[in-house]
Amino acid sequence: MNKPTALISASPSPMGGDKAHASLLLTLKMINAAIVEGGTMMIPHIGLKLNKEGVITDLDTKQKLLSILGVLEQASL
Repeated sequence: MNKPTALISASPSPMGGDKAHASLLLTLKMINAAIVEGGTMMIPHIGLKLNKEGVITDLDTKQKLLSILGVLEQASL
């Protein structure tokens, strides 16, 4: 409860897993997770943003994920 939390969803669809994202966000709020400011992200077309090994190749996606990790780290201090 009240732990700093980030939420990231990824989907091959153009919607980025919006329904799953919204559902999980409600669940996290119900258990009093502290969703950090700037700590949510939906990634559409995930298959186009990874290489065969599953490494992120899309620079914008990589930067946003690193930003979320930074925000989460700061909230945890």
